[in-house]
Amino acid sequence: MNKHDTYVKLTDKYIYVYSNKTLKKYDSKYIKNGKVDNTHKLIIYLNNLLNKGIFKRRYIFILDTLLCNSDLFVYKYVFENMGLLNYKIINDIDILKNHLNDDNIIIMNWSSSINYCYINNNEIVINKFNEKIINRIGKKYIVMCGDTKTHLKTNIPVFNYEDEYNVIFNFLKESN
Repeated sequence: MNKHDTYVKLTDKYIYVYSNKTLKKYDSKYIKNGKVDNTHKLIIYLNNLLNKGIFKRRYIFILDTLLCNSDLFVYKYVFENMGLLNYKIINDIDILKNHLNDDNIIIMNWSSSINYCYINNNEIVINKFNEKIINRIGKKYIVMCGDTKTHLKTNIPVFNYEDEYNVIFNFLKESN
């Protein structure tokens, strides 16, 4: 993690901006179900939120894992029309893959989407949230990563982090 990197997690409820070991949380606008609702208004809103000053910053946008190519194209359009020269798009799984093992399932429970991932035959499997399938996978424990409470009926131990808003960025610090 570089000190000139600013990480931005976009969800339906909040926009999280993580820079210089501080997290700022803003109300999200113009994003519905993880997709851009109004591109031009989102461009203006993000330009007002992000501190683009004298220092050259690289913006790393963290998007939902299961977005289709057309949704990614719209986000790229937004970021390029914000005037950002140095940005990168990653998704949740890019950060969480180092924390996956043969014993766990990670549920990414964000307000924009709820997905789960696990390792099967040395490959990462990612799907939309389905409680019945999660209970049949046969893993030893579940780790929750996100800002939305998810009700899950299971006999498998479920671990929630104390600071749920900061959890993706804590994983990011550990990964680097």
